[in-house]
Amino acid sequence: MKKIILLIILIFSALSFNYSYGDDIIQPKYAILVYMNGSDLESEKGEATKAINEMIKATGNKKFPGVFIVQTGGTKKWHLKELEGSGNQRLIIKDGKIAESIEIKSNSMGDTDTFKEFINFSLSIPADDYMLIFWNHGHGSIKGFGNDELYQNDSLTLPEISEALDNSIITKKFILIGFDTCLMSTIETANTLSSYGKYMLASQELENQGGWNYSNFSYLSNNTAIEDFAKNIINDYVAKEQQYSITLWNLEYVSILVNTINDALLSWNTKYDILSEKMLYLRDKMLDFGGNINQKTFNYIYPDMVDLDDVFRSIPNIESEYKNKYKQAKKLSIIYHAGNGYEKKSSGINIYLPYGKTDLSEDMEIYNSLEFSKNYTKFINKYYELLSYKNKFELDNAPRFISYNKCRLEIDNESKLNNIYLSIFKPLKYQKYMSFGYISKNIINKDNIIESSPDNYWIYGLGNQMLYVIEIDNNTYITPMLLKRDNVESIVNIKFSLNPAAIISIANIENDLTVSKTLNNIKEGDFLTPLYPVYKFNEFNKKFIKNLKAVSYEKGKTYKILFDNIIGLSYKPYKETYQIRFVFENMYKNKIYSLPCKYY
Repeated sequence: MKKIILLIILIFSALSFNYSYGDDIIQPKYAILVYMNGSDLESEKGEATKAINEMIKATGNKKFPGVFIVQTGGTKKWHLKELEGSGNQRLIIKDGKIAESIEIKSNSMGDTDTFKEFINFSLSIPADDYMLIFWNHGHGSIKGFGNDELYQNDSLTLPEISEALDNSIITKKFILIGFDTCLMSTIETANTLSSYGKYMLASQELENQGGWNYSNFSYLSNNTAIEDFAKNIINDYVAKEQQYSITLWNLEYVSILVNTINDALLSWNTKYDILSEKMLYLRDKMLDFGGNINQKTFNYIYPDMVDLDDVFRSIPNIESEYKNKYKQAKKLSIIYHAGNGYEKKSSGINIYLPYGKTDLSEDMEIYNSLEFSKNYTKFINKYYELLSYKNKFELDNAPRFISYNKCRLEIDNESKLNNIYLSIFKPLKYQKYMSFGYISKNIINKDNIIESSPDNYWIYGLGNQMLYVIEIDNNTYITPMLLKRDNVESIVNIKFSLNPAAIISIANIENDLTVSKTLNNIKEGDFLTPLYPVYKFNEFNKKFIKNLKAVSYEKGKTYKILFDNIIGLSYKPYKETYQIRFVFENMYKNKIYSLPCKYY
């Protein structure tokens, strides 16, 4: 009886919808389903309202051959008058207006049934083709899509999305599945949705809070190729961005890419403990997406999403056969990709490879429920065991401060620390920090107790300026400077000693960060300007001169060398306002920054 009643309701809604189109159009060519979890993007910024208004504008084009079907929810406050005070609603947007507004029972936008019921409602409205768009936050392959503010930030995981689509009345594939979100261009997402869609459009990177411009949907016509339409969405988005990586997938070929990864890992099937150790050692050097900075410690919080190219390249002993198959499978799977602003070329594809988290048990439960590469899932489980040990190591070595002026840390006897440094940072405006480098001379290390000395000394030169220095071994340092010689400027690394004070060598650094040649010592007539790397929060832990584009520089005062090539190097207390931190280099060669101990 329930099924008969549901069928009658669906038929009635479809008939009433067609009738409202008039005599000229029987049904739209495109029904564009938008699952809009407003969240804080709406309650704080009104971005969902902006997107709905853009949809209204797009449908105002008389030639627009479609209709938007929008399910709203997940936010504490709506800025759109029609949605004020509502929990969940369904909007039919056509002919330049909200034609229908249907209030439904309030429920979590992260609930499988909520999503399924929206799909069923939308598919009951006849159209030639259907698109599905997710609008809100995206978290990648584990947490998936959305944060419902009304239901404890509940999200739709990939298994939940798959379950909803499996149990819906879908009879043919969506012509396009789009994620107007962050971080959802993952191979796990594409693999999950390959049975339900022809194409997928998603960002590998964080999106700006405004997302796509839905006014551009007016580009659609009865003759528009979906590939061209999707490229237009991408090109419009990236035109206003400096850093982006967004991808149009052909979901038909994703299984070939997954099988290639699975086969490439086959040789490690019984040796995943060895593979995990190798991959863990390389993980912090991989291109990842979605990281941020802990506002208390300023340490980089590593995200889960890593560029697939980096992961595949890092698998040791891959036969050339699999490398070629990987390139071919990727070429088939990716129709179009736009990427810019990274130290490496982005592939447009992320894969799950966590790092630095304290507890991944819930994540692993979700990942194991994905129907993904069997061998990669086996590897991740073994990798997780090793990662858990590494995290415990870092937590056990968190610094403890005994006074306002002195930092102290008691180290576990079993800790395998390669090096312990002292690092100085100066807070600047606009959430930036200027680094003065790191040295080990001010560290007292006795009986597993590490302390900073009460009076910290630093290296000065060039008219009593404190230099940016890195201690590379006992009594040997390097400092970067801008050298102007014969009216030609270049960045150089000066290697020097303090006892005796002498310049050892000067290396010229080219734009590609390679040392091109060793220069003669400082000579009369040279102009030298000290350089201090300035880090934004989201670049705080990147190594100096790893990428010139990733680091901006604060320049010191410029001095003309008159006769002395020693440039007045000295070692004395530093008295300005700054932050001092311990820097620990662990067994995996990772640098871990302590909390700051302030000096004045």
